Amino acid sequence: FKRALSSIIEIASMGNRYINDMRPWEEPVNEAAKTLYTACSMVKTLAITLAPIIPGSAQRAWEMLGYEGDIQKVSWDEAKKPVKPGLRIREPKPLFRKINSEELRRKLLTIRQSSTSPTR
Repeated sequence: FKRALSSIIEIASMGNRYINDMRPWEEPVNEAAKTLYTACSMVKTLAITLAPIIPGSAQRAWEMLGYEGDIQKVSWDEAKKPVKPGLRIREPKPLFRKINSEELRRKLLTIRQSSTSPTR
């Protein structure tokens, strides 16, 4: 599990580097479209591979890419394929909510306390 998750995180990091290196906001429209197409294909791969781990977030990413249906039913082979040309991408929204350091501290404290409490 840990090795699989590390590989998935590496794909996400590669995607971030790709976008930062290519700088589609500075490219001519045709070149920017190619860059964004590749980035969307990476998001598709991430959504499929993350579906067993974080199904809700993976489903939302899947739907933002313009796909329909349950991502849990998509085959692993589909993760290797680029997005369908002409797919209408929906308005992107954050998949995760940013938490501040105080909220993180409280949650970690709660977890630590519950893990040290004797089971009844």
